[in-house]
Amino acid sequence: MSEDFYETWVLYIIVGIVAIIIAFLMIRPILFYDHYAYIVNSEKVDIRRGIFTITTAMVPIERIHQIEIKKGPINNLFGLSDVYVITAGGAASIQYLKQDVAEEIADELNNVVNKIIRSRDNQ
Repeated sequence: MSEDFYETWVLYIIVGIVAIIIAFLMIRPILFYDHYAYIVNSEKVDIRRGIFTITTAMVPIERIHQIEIKKGPINNLFGLSDVYVITAGGAASIQYLKQDVAEEIADELNNVVNKIIRSRDNQ
């Protein structure tokens, strides 16, 4: 077999790998969106994400110390924000929310945390 034959197959393999990577990068946001969920209720913030390995973060409301809304330059470009829920043990984030939804979630969490603090102070 000639050297051109091997060069051609190597080129096909490289093009195939690049095509698979590009296809994955195009499909990844759709898969991420399908496998990303969050629930905010009066007891906890539950965040699930992942494509191949699913990660679940559950933050009890009474453990929350701080709530932040972050907007990076790319998020600003698309009108998105992230809500960070910070506890003594770490932080969890609810990502890629519309700005008004992020502010609403942050306000709701802040109100619930303030109610818990007031109820503890009254006891």
